[in-house]
Amino acid sequence: MRPVDVEKFWTYCAKVGVVSKKLSFRTSSPPWGPVSVFVDEPVAYGSPIVVVPYQAVLNCQTIRGNRVPWSLPTFYKMFQFLTRRGRMDSETAQCLWLASYLATHHKNMSSSKPLAPLLSFGLKTELSSLFTPEFATSCPFVVEARDDASLCRMDRLATFHVHLAHTMIQFHRRRKGISSAYEPTLHQLSLAYRTVIKHSLPLPINCEPSTPAELAEFMEATPDLTILPSLVPVVDLIRPVQNANNDSTGVEANSAIFTCIQSDFESPVTRRRIVFETTPLSSRRVAVIATKNLKKDDEVILGIE
Repeated sequence: MRPVDVEKFWTYCAKVGVVSKKLSFRTSSPPWGPVSVFVDEPVAYGSPIVVVPYQAVLNCQTIRGNRVPWSLPTFYKMFQFLTRRGRMDSETAQCLWLASYLATHHKNMSSSKPLAPLLSFGLKTELSSLFTPEFATSCPFVVEARDDASLCRMDRLATFHVHLAHTMIQFHRRRKGISSAYEPTLHQLSLAYRTVIKHSLPLPINCEPSTPAELAEFMEATPDLTILPSLVPVVDLIRPVQNANNDSTGVEANSAIFTCIQSDFESPVTRRRIVFETTPLSSRRVAVIATKNLKKDDEVILGIE
């Protein structure tokens, strides 16, 4: 990862309101790679490691209006096409639209565009197939795979789904009379889909607050909650590990993810808490909290169910 990429990335994060401890990106070992997040200062148990405004998150709810590239079908149109006749479930369709957004934006991206540092593939990697036992332990959207046969089926389905999404993008381009120069290639879309599968996190719609419970516990207790695959700046680069697989992988989680509402005290005397939310979702936050004391140079490991 080039130093200039990191500098621009942190500048972007500060601009959109991301707050964190002193963190750094360092080379990571397979299968997670290419980078992991490390703390550059001690972090006490219960302290926030990184806090991200929900409006800085990328998902089908937050990407709207002029944030949607004109060469990309709207979420509703692509969602209707992808889920027609039971082709796939809603979660997969959401992942594909988000991947299409990444690929389309990357295809037309210049360094002057606001999202360029965040969407730079310099922070990601040209991932090989994710559907292997090694990757399955660290991908929230692949953890249900239990054996090689199910992983092979998921790999074949993913290839079919990417072709469907690319077909929809091509149809939209021809119908709107858009130049093919703005259309991502099938390979670019495939790489973007792998990025979404590997790095996205399941967040509740409207960033519904999970506090005081961890997000995983909140979602387990609320099975009818609508979940959106989301890319969360900084957080999506933290290596996740299944809590149930800690013993088998030898890696133990030291942080957990929460969703919450930013709040302030009305006065230091009364300590009455009031919530400021002047625009919809403006005070919603995604927070990674330390579940153990972290020493300087410790890698941040996110526990997932």
